[in-house]
Amino acid sequence: MPEKAVSETYLVMGNGIQSELSQARREGLVGYSSGSFIIPEENRLQLVLKCLEEGVSVETVCKTAGWREFEDLVQTVLRANNYRTKKHFRFKHQGRGNEIDILALRQPWSLSVECKRWKKSWQPSALRKIADVQIEKTRCLASIFPSLSGRLSVHIGNDLRLIPIVLILSRIPTTIHAGVPFVSICQLQSFLERFEGYAEDLVEIKVRND
Repeated sequence: MPEKAVSETYLVMGNGIQSELSQARREGLVGYSSGSFIIPEENRLQLVLKCLEEGVSVETVCKTAGWREFEDLVQTVLRANNYRTKKHFRFKHQGRGNEIDILALRQPWSLSVECKRWKKSWQPSALRKIADVQIEKTRCLASIFPSLSGRLSVHIGNDLRLIPIVLILSRIPTTIHAGVPFVSICQLQSFLERFEGYAEDLVEIKVRND
């Protein structure tokens, strides 16, 4: 298995994450050799979720675990929950270009994900606008989805639905605006595990297989 080595010197500068890795070492999640913590690939996600629960910043966790971007962490969580993902998925609808930050494919619900940095200044009207934009992009995608089946290597069944969702790079409670969930990356695993409990309150856009 590939491994990611992180220097102890870096961890001392890492906003307290050295203590979390030391605890993870005692629990057998990481190794230690020649002044470096060794993070086995198969333990990365479990370690990341543990650090997030302990209050370590997402930015620090991403850097320590070897992710270049927030979207990489999101993809890892989604793939661990049996979604096939496409990052920065671009498509055209009626001659206009669109992009979905992450398209996560699984039957019967697939996710159309927008990744955002939370702004404390956001008012309900701003959240509604973000939700409306994500709904519209997802509707555009759904309308041409059958023509993309080859590109996506996915079979389009009669019950496939796209769910617009906004993921936030901050620790906030999960809220729903205009039928779109706003979910902290810290809560994504929990949200996915409890998804069916949220489903009836969410916008779902059925993909027509004409």
